[in-house]
Amino acid sequence: MIRVITGFSGPGGSTVAFCNLVNLFNENDLEACFYGPFPWEGINCNFSSIDKLQIAEDDVVIYHFLQTKNKPNCKKLILSCHETNLFKIKDIPELAYDNIHFVSNSQKQWQGLDGVIIPNVITPYVKESVKTENKVAGIIGSVDINKNVHEAIKRALADEDVSEVLLYGAITDGNYFNDFVGPLLGDKVKYCGISTDMQEVYDNIDVVYSSSKSECLSMIQGECLQMGIEYRGLDTNTRSVEDYEFDNSIILEKWKTLLFT
Repeated sequence: MIRVITGFSGPGGSTVAFCNLVNLFNENDLEACFYGPFPWEGINCNFSSIDKLQIAEDDVVIYHFLQTKNKPNCKKLILSCHETNLFKIKDIPELAYDNIHFVSNSQKQWQGLDGVIIPNVITPYVKESVKTENKVAGIIGSVDINKNVHEAIKRALADEDVSEVLLYGAITDGNYFNDFVGPLLGDKVKYCGISTDMQEVYDNIDVVYSSSKSECLSMIQGECLQMGIEYRGLDTNTRSVEDYEFDNSIILEKWKTLLFT
């Protein structure tokens, strides 16, 4: 069995990425389960509490955002990385792993260690049409200082083709929200909370803004690329289409090679 274990299972890109991956495994007859400290209503894959985790010696284990210094009795142990602002691997001594998984080359370079690059599974959302003027801008993701949400709002408001800004995501830093984001809310800027229906989110918006300081390979940008929605990021957080992989069969084969050889 493939057991995917994370130290964080709340609203966030890594949680969605692992859900997508576990679903891909199970849809292709590779038995997999996602384990985390608590369930989030957006988790739509085979999930169990980390308290119920039991690892067998023939299991393959993928772990994320945990400091595992002793390898469990399993067939293979993969450390999966999704951050470029937290959890720098080489600064944590004696981490246990057989190999490291990165989602992008830029993230691999930031970590400064060798490993295998396999991009995240991108959900194939559909956008039927995009307005050319009076656009509704979307800002999607956790509301905290690392995402620089207030700057994204200001950039969107400064663009003449934008008439409204909708903000979606979990407020992970209340003080930041109150001090920087709250004062920008009003008739043209609305906080819409956490959505578990991303198709509905994309149905409501025409362009996506990001001013994040820490994106290594944004799934939001990947979804926008796939739908033809313009992604107005920064030079530092915008990736080339070549950094993504939209063919799940290729992603699956790369994972099989990493996990079983």
